[in-house]
Amino acid sequence: MIPSAPPTEQSLDPMQRWQESPPEDEPASMSAIMDAVNNAVIQDNARLSDYPDTASETNSRGSLDAFRHHRGRPSSASGDSGTSISSKFSAASHRSAGSGVSQSGSLSHKSQSRVGKTRQTKGQTKGQAKGQTKASQDTRRRFCCTFCCDRFKSKYDWARHEKSLHLNLEKWVCTPFGGVVFSPTTNRTHCAYCHALEPSSEHLSLHNHLACQGNNPEFRRKDHLTQHLRHTHKLEVMPLIDDWKIAGPAVSSRCGFCDTTMSTWTERIEHLAGHFREGTTMKEWRGDHGFAPFIAAQVKNWMPPYMIGSESHSLIPFSATDYNVQDHLNQISARVQGEETLTEQTDLPALDEIPPRSQLSSFTEVLTKHLSQYAQRQMKLGIVPTDEMFQRESRRIVYDTEDSWNQSIADNSEWLDAFRRLHCQPMQVIGSPQVDQESGLPYEMAGSSYAAE
Repeated sequence: MIPSAPPTEQSLDPMQRWQESPPEDEPASMSAIMDAVNNAVIQDNARLSDYPDTASETNSRGSLDAFRHHRGRPSSASGDSGTSISSKFSAASHRSAGSGVSQSGSLSHKSQSRVGKTRQTKGQTKGQAKGQTKASQDTRRRFCCTFCCDRFKSKYDWARHEKSLHLNLEKWVCTPFGGVVFSPTTNRTHCAYCHALEPSSEHLSLHNHLACQGNNPEFRRKDHLTQHLRHTHKLEVMPLIDDWKIAGPAVSSRCGFCDTTMSTWTERIEHLAGHFREGTTMKEWRGDHGFAPFIAAQVKNWMPPYMIGSESHSLIPFSATDYNVQDHLNQISARVQGEETLTEQTDLPALDEIPPRSQLSSFTEVLTKHLSQYAQRQMKLGIVPTDEMFQRESRRIVYDTEDSWNQSIADNSEWLDAFRRLHCQPMQVIGSPQVDQESGLPYEMAGSSYAAE
């Protein structure tokens, strides 16, 4: 076989010429290159002296930036010289990054010193930032949710969060006035979906009106109604739906900061926002919300407001938006279900059935339900549970340990007093007019949000 001729310089691409370029063909000596590096670092320091952070970052990688700035542009005209310069600079860049350019002792020492100082400064900055992050975030997010531990920068975001995730009494109804509506502007009837004049039954069928006729679906949010109109009724242009909203009842409540009574939800928002703007936090809240029972029954994803201040400093603060909270809730629910299974396998008095997890929106509800059943079982055995018994049982369920270092809602004296009033009263005879037939608790206790269902 005849060996192929070696490739000529003209047939090589730039990368191949760079690989074939011998170091001795460099047009500049190493000393000249090092002088250029030193001069570039000095110039950079002078130019960036007024910007310490930028200067320190530049110094830590000085030699690499210098090579980058003084690099020749390879071209087909320069041939070997251009590509060999690139080769040398590339190799020198690796050496300077690893050893601070070992060929120059003074430069190496200065470069390493700068890197060390930069790293130390960055380390100190990170440590200080970690210590200041929580405080600075709390300062910026001054609007505190009164149902969970979430905080917000703006009044709008805070009010929307409480309304959409905790207590939304408004409803949006699809075509509440039917598929054909009368317009006082034109004195004629129009299609509720597209505003067409005098719509016929065939026209309404094009909008799939029968899907909602007689059973108008309800939505808690306007955007959910909009999605329904797009997918079910195939609308591309949304009709005017502002009057499709059904306002909820007036919500009376109390302020836990100053004990003021408020008669509407709007008044509540404005009043509490004033406290938050003054720097008040949920640590200062006392008592409950003061909602009427039928309003309190509709609150979701919540915990007692007087506990939010301390709960916000726990390992996993209760939040309506954090997926870690749901994972923690699943762990607690699993332990509660395991307790229920263990009870079924023993001769102990049976506990009432625990509702599905989907019906218990917070670990406070799960734990309250479990401790209520625990109290019933102990009292059926002739034992009146002490505070310590409730606290140990609560830690076991929440943390899977009875270590007193771990705190739970049972360690909150205000909550425990309220719990005892509801669940540890002397048992009355079932069948008495004052006793609920299902739970065995007085009617006012059974109707409470804390009572066993």
